[in-house]
Amino acid sequence: MITLPKNLHGCTHGLWGHRPYCLCRLSLAILMVLLAVASSQAQEAHVHPRLLLGSRKWNDFSARSDKAPFSTWMKILEQEAGQTANTPDPDDITHEMAPVYAFLYHTTRDSKWAELAWEQCLQITRDTLFLSLHSFGLRRAQMLKNLAIAYDFAYPAWANDRRRSIADALYDGMIRVNASMGPMANYSIASNWMGIRYGAVILAALAWDNLDHDHSKIARSFLWDATKRLQDHLNANFHREGWNGESLGYFHYAWTCVGPALIALRNSLQTSDAFELEKFAPHLIQSMHGVAISNVAIETMEATGMKPDLSDDNLFLSSVMLYAQGCRLFPRKQVPALRWMLDYMGTELNLKRSGLALLYALLYYPVAVPPTNPEALGWHTFTDNDKGIVIHRNRFQDENDIVWVHNISQNRVRGHSGPDVNTIRLFGLDVPWIIGAGRTGEIAGQSNFFPETIRRTENASTLGKFLRADCSEWFCRTTGLGSNVNTLEHKRTCFSSFDSHFGAEAVIVVADSSENGVRWRINTPEFNILTKQKQGYTLTAPNGNTMQVRVIGSPVSDLEDGLIRYGGSTVRHNPFIKYKGVVYENSRWIDLFTGSNVLVVITLQPKGVKHPEIAWDGRSLSINDQQFELYGHDE
Repeated sequence: MITLPKNLHGCTHGLWGHRPYCLCRLSLAILMVLLAVASSQAQEAHVHPRLLLGSRKWNDFSARSDKAPFSTWMKILEQEAGQTANTPDPDDITHEMAPVYAFLYHTTRDSKWAELAWEQCLQITRDTLFLSLHSFGLRRAQMLKNLAIAYDFAYPAWANDRRRSIADALYDGMIRVNASMGPMANYSIASNWMGIRYGAVILAALAWDNLDHDHSKIARSFLWDATKRLQDHLNANFHREGWNGESLGYFHYAWTCVGPALIALRNSLQTSDAFELEKFAPHLIQSMHGVAISNVAIETMEATGMKPDLSDDNLFLSSVMLYAQGCRLFPRKQVPALRWMLDYMGTELNLKRSGLALLYALLYYPVAVPPTNPEALGWHTFTDNDKGIVIHRNRFQDENDIVWVHNISQNRVRGHSGPDVNTIRLFGLDVPWIIGAGRTGEIAGQSNFFPETIRRTENASTLGKFLRADCSEWFCRTTGLGSNVNTLEHKRTCFSSFDSHFGAEAVIVVADSSENGVRWRINTPEFNILTKQKQGYTLTAPNGNTMQVRVIGSPVSDLEDGLIRYGGSTVRHNPFIKYKGVVYENSRWIDLFTGSNVLVVITLQPKGVKHPEIAWDGRSLSINDQQFELYGHDE
């Protein structure tokens, strides 16, 4: 049994506690673990599957595959695979269905699936992009990942010449991906590129067999290097309390390779906990909490799921894959809540055409663990003090759940980091109300407090300063400093409440102070209809629900609005705004012209319900005849 040194993560400062010494001990421990992995592989040479599910566990999976919900999911997966086989998807350029076909062979022992998997794998091995050292690395690494998983599941079906052909391609592809991700790559260790890169190399190294039985350990150096680099990536990519530095969309994308790699590492070493997150990457422990609290089951186009569009990211997250992987990787006490989220997000829309996501659900759905609403874990709020982000959610129930975000953006990683210091987001009552700019650096698409002139800024990389967060189940207060949009000395304090005594589904108060702020701006999807009012406006969603915005205690000199292309000038990978089966190209910006200090009240109400009365006496705020405490507003 291999275990890590007890004090591995408890390094202290001093002669023997310097960081280099700690890293040496960490490297030695991981090397010991990988030697055990190699030894285990040597003893179980050519035993498959061993990546996503160890061969010892396959019988357990087979025993439940004909029971609900797995039997239904298997039918969906077979139907999807059959349709794709008959009408290949032109967008499947990395041959994502190859692992699905191979999995279906291993489950059904129907040789047609093994043949389809072989055809897809053969196409990968002959693809000029896969064979190049200088091609687009993300696509090449995804091909390598798909090849490794397909080989692992289809291995028993193939003759030795086919096995050898794919094994050789895995080895060569592993060398190329490990060596280079191409000239377009972001080589910052924090970038999702590096998660994709090293996750794919790990999967290839663990799947690979030397069919000549000599030099059986020659893949060990690649496994060692990629595992250490993956650990470095996770330490850099996630902030200390679990928020992904490139935001949730890139968390999901990177974990198309990172998640299965971590699972494969865990499966490779059954007698040690060295690759459990608590030891391998302990600050990831709350990352699924951050995903869950952000994710609302709002119908988009061909799927369900929306999230805040922060850090040069878009609005959409159909996160069946992440929750399924989470059930395998994250601490046991979180699994009941992650199963609940799988049920919440595992709609028919999300399961159809989901490919590997549904495969992960089939493998890791914890049917023996009763679901627990995430509220029981205290997931009404999420705070990452290192990043400077606070998320407040009223409940976990359905598409009408309300999510409020104050993003101070105190810390960033290189790559995807949009100009969104001190910005806000709001979803609720089945509607995205306050959004960002999408995948662009265009500041006009941000929801923020602007000066008179809105122009691109040279200080877009400026960091905010996170001052405080005081949150409970029903009330939250946050304060941050900073601006990317040329607003000087911008201080923003936000209060959110879901207390029914205030006569609204949600009450949000935003108090802004600055030297030159003039335009109090939000961006909202163009389908929300604007009605101007004396001190603000009302937005009416297609479902009739409304959001009212009112400036309190100071005059509004004007109100202007207009349309801006969501995603700015971005063309590649710009999904625009998908909502209820329609794609919208634009968001609507709305500016309230105020003084440099302003107090704004936002309320949400269902269709036909009046918004509460608001009173302000210069010091205290009353909503629905109830005192709304603005702690420290006039600090």
